[in-house]
Amino acid sequence: MATPPPEMRTWGRCSRSSSALSSQAFNAAMNASIAATAPAALSGHWFAVIRFLHSMLESGADGMIIDGLIIGESSMTTGVLLKRQDAIATLGIKGRTDLNLLGPDVFRTLAEQVEQCGRDESIRAIILRGVGSRAFSAGVDLHEMKDLEPLSAERFIRSLHAAARGLLNSPLPVVAAIHGPCLGGAFELALACDICIVAEDAVFGLPEVRVGLPSVIEASLLPPTVGLGRARRLLLTGETIDAEEALQMGVVDRVVPKADLEKTALETAQTFLGMSRYVLAAQKQIVSAWLEMGEEAAAEYSIKTFSLCFATPDPHEAMTAFLEKRPPRF
Repeated sequence: MATPPPEMRTWGRCSRSSSALSSQAFNAAMNASIAATAPAALSGHWFAVIRFLHSMLESGADGMIIDGLIIGESSMTTGVLLKRQDAIATLGIKGRTDLNLLGPDVFRTLAEQVEQCGRDESIRAIILRGVGSRAFSAGVDLHEMKDLEPLSAERFIRSLHAAARGLLNSPLPVVAAIHGPCLGGAFELALACDICIVAEDAVFGLPEVRVGLPSVIEASLLPPTVGLGRARRLLLTGETIDAEEALQMGVVDRVVPKADLEKTALETAQTFLGMSRYVLAAQKQIVSAWLEMGEEAAAEYSIKTFSLCFATPDPHEAMTAFLEKRPPRF
């Protein structure tokens, strides 16, 4: 049976026929082909994703994913609401008050649930949303931050970083469905998602400078998204932008009426259901490589990753299905 690292818990049941290579041969190919070209952080994550997915192909993973509120560590009213619809997992962040103010308990729970979804082969995509009708999230809870000291402040911000990196590095496509305020740390979570569908009432901003703090960690995704000049304006002024301006800047992908947000996000996530999990995971890693490596190293990493996709049966099945004019069977 495939066994995840001890810090992971696998929910979900999956089974599939063996792939073209044994785990031993596949891992040897991974080590030989990627280690020389990928940065340590990228390659380590890539190894973990591919090795575990490959081991699941051979033996399956046992367990069960359930719907319900995953309660945070320090509160009985905050957490992450998990809902399954076919092969799509919707994670609803539930913070304090109807503005969904966030703290480390929500960040840790979100990071864990994103990891769990990535380990469950029956899940093909994630939707991230805010619980309630007023806001995706107005950011972190200042009541939890105002009395922090350097060490506790570092623990706090690292919990947000872990949640955002979990979304960014998940092997699954992540669709953000955003309504109302999406500010500060919540904006960083949105930037870490792959596709962002927003309601017409959505508002974005990084107002940390207005409460005596710099914007850090996944705010680093803003300059390559909107350009350095616009990023500086948003970061230094703390001003907000509405949905249409966010669309023009490239922060979001689509603006829809609020009544259509859930439906549109679901339809977007459903586009991934007929695609290979391996290839989607590989494509996400390649995009990360483009951002984090030099041009030549990123190209080499892309070539190696492209080649290693053929260690799975998915490219053959996808191309055969296309030529035979039928849906692929992954």
